[in-house]
Amino acid sequence: MSDSAPLRLLPFYCGEQAFCVDLTHLRGIERADGLRFGADGIWLPGAAEDIPVLDLSATLFPERGPVRSGRVLVFHTGSAPRAMLVERLGQAFVAPQESLHPMPKAAQGRFAGLRQVAVDREELLLAIDPRISEDNDGSTRPDSKDSRLSNRAPAAGPPRLMTFTSRSSANALRFGLSLRQVAEILLAPRIFAVPGASDGLLGLVLWRQRPVPVVHLDARLSGKAEDAPQLDRLLVAWTGRRDDAIAFPVRRDVRIHDLPVAHEPCRQPLELDTSLAHAVFEMEDRQLVIPNLHRLAAVKEPTSI
Repeated sequence: MSDSAPLRLLPFYCGEQAFCVDLTHLRGIERADGLRFGADGIWLPGAAEDIPVLDLSATLFPERGPVRSGRVLVFHTGSAPRAMLVERLGQAFVAPQESLHPMPKAAQGRFAGLRQVAVDREELLLAIDPRISEDNDGSTRPDSKDSRLSNRAPAAGPPRLMTFTSRSSANALRFGLSLRQVAEILLAPRIFAVPGASDGLLGLVLWRQRPVPVVHLDARLSGKAEDAPQLDRLLVAWTGRRDDAIAFPVRRDVRIHDLPVAHEPCRQPLELDTSLAHAVFEMEDRQLVIPNLHRLAAVKEPTSI
């Protein structure tokens, strides 16, 4: 397939979670009532030998339990055929190559087969690569490509500092960013969940036709299970690497300060992962954290499944 050839994608669902697969990987579709469920796994009877079946819903959402109905997708892989049990199928569609993006590093979770995201109009579909999910060890990676979009337009003017909080709790951290890092504030954004993602990831948001990870700043920096913030406003910021972006909730207490600004060293140390912060200091009698967005956008190693 040439780089300009369109993609043929098949959507499928586990609960309300939307996925898709490139039809070039698909060998066939079978009904689930022919499966054999045993202590050694799930098997699809075949003419020469039985085909192992991955229950995608039980793998990504173990709290739901096993699925006994739906459709079985049988894939061509580099070795013997493999299959995947899904709950229901959508309507196949044709999409340009530019609609397929690498999964943002911060959103890469326990399931190695989720390494790409397809954009279909206002929807995000998590793209399954069966060559990876065959062993679920990430040994075969799809060809990654940078987003074809480059919308970055660094802010002009004198340097300024934006300060804000992400949640209303009394112990919520206060953060600061260079105004030149700030790309946009989104109102009432739609958040797309990523099953199996690392702690501190709230999902993905579709911004300028690209998937952007939404991070819980307080939870990532403190390493603790913090209360979930409201998601009615998101700040999208540049990480400082090429055109990589990251998003996080922001409250209405945003303030803009001209630089330089009076500040002092932090007198009371905070319980933070200091590798994720450029600096912590006191400003206007409040502690202020300058997050390292590049490291926050990097992979937070999860436990593989």
